[in-house]
Amino acid sequence: MQTRLYTKADYETLKGFWSQYKDWETSPVPELLLPPYGAVVEVNNKIISAGFLYETKGNGACWMEWVVADPKADKELRDKSLDLLFDTINARAKNEGYLFVFTCVMHAKLMERYERHGFIKGDSNMTNMIKVL
Repeated sequence: MQTRLYTKADYETLKGFWSQYKDWETSPVPELLLPPYGAVVEVNNKIISAGFLYETKGNGACWMEWVVADPKADKELRDKSLDLLFDTINARAKNEGYLFVFTCVMHAKLMERYERHGFIKGDSNMTNMIKVL
């Protein structure tokens, strides 16, 4: 199992993963919304999971988002890849000097994973607002 930087060539694979999840089946994350830094976890050159980090220079905070895993991958392999992904993204944030990593989570299992990786709950019962310009 290894990590590497996300490349634009990975997008179609991740789009396919997002499309297989109920909440994303009709509109996977548009490529334009992905930040420059993304991490991919692979096994035998096959993507198992990926996630992204929005970096905001000058204020100590960054945003981890768009975590996705291959829903057809073996559960144990998927779990290990997600743990490695979280460690990789959090290490990037720390190495870049960030003091806080924020995220939004809706799914209970994903929330548990974040907590296992040291995240604490902030606000709950929130509604995300988006304005398309």
